[in-house]
Amino acid sequence: MNFFENAHEGKNHWLRYVAVMAIAFIAAQIPSIIYIAGLVVKKMSEGNFSPEQLAGLINLNSQTGFLVLMLTFVFWVGLMWLLFKPFHKREPMTMISGDRRFRADRFFGAAGVYFVCLLIFWTLLAIVSPDAFTFHFSATKFFVGLLLAVIFAPFQTGCEELIMRGYLLPGFGLCTKSKIWALVIVTLIFALLHCNNNEVSDFGFIRAMVVYLTGSLMFGFFTILNDGIEFSWGMHFAHNFMGFTLFAVEGNEYGSSPLFTVTKDFASDTLLLIPALEILISVALYFIFRKKFGWNIREAFDSSRLKAVCEGKLTTESDFA
Repeated sequence: MNFFENAHEGKNHWLRYVAVMAIAFIAAQIPSIIYIAGLVVKKMSEGNFSPEQLAGLINLNSQTGFLVLMLTFVFWVGLMWLLFKPFHKREPMTMISGDRRFRADRFFGAAGVYFVCLLIFWTLLAIVSPDAFTFHFSATKFFVGLLLAVIFAPFQTGCEELIMRGYLLPGFGLCTKSKIWALVIVTLIFALLHCNNNEVSDFGFIRAMVVYLTGSLMFGFFTILNDGIEFSWGMHFAHNFMGFTLFAVEGNEYGSSPLFTVTKDFASDTLLLIPALEILISVALYFIFRKKFGWNIREAFDSSRLKAVCEGKLTTESDFA
């Protein structure tokens, strides 16, 4: 269990974290800036543009808008990866796992089981309340959207997992010398960063935050248990891929042309089923994979070795070899 302890290597002053996050975030806006500039130039050439129209030009529910949004995450994760070693003087793979490698079986195992569980859940809801679901199928739009989701959803979810659970979670572990406190802090940050999502305005701040907090807590739990982000990344990917391709709340399709849209009223009525579902799926995932991956909750959440490393009593190179 070296994921947190490896973060002690290299340079870890908090200003380095701020610098990496700020530079990567700003530079990641390049695709959006180019897209918006192109829209403005086009409208100006048509002679019917005013500054007040700017917000209305950006349409994430078009496939072009979806592509631009996804490219932002590609830039972001790429820049995080490139900036990490120069700023922190350690290998970027330490953000992935305690083993310093990507363990594909954990990613695909989590993604497969989580996706099947979500599919069963949404199918049952559609059977119980068919009037709340509307089927849409345009071959061109669907398959283009599916292709975009297959290519870019791993980057979008991977970006969020890399930043939140791969970068900040061990960072806060160093600050607090506690995995549990680091989990609490990152869970709150992840939820609050989603405040501008449509779900908050559609369903209310408190109810939406319950969903985000539960999801973030489960992702963080499995990151600590798994000693790396591959498992939480797989869960996150399955969740978002489902929304991009099969089931989405009306108005939140993000240009990926899912097969079914769910009415906002029905989504609001069933919203609090989502946290319960996430907990049940997480319990199922734990019992399915605990023997295969040798998970031990008590050992995974024990912060004594992390504290010893932070206090200079152990080193990652010798004592954790």
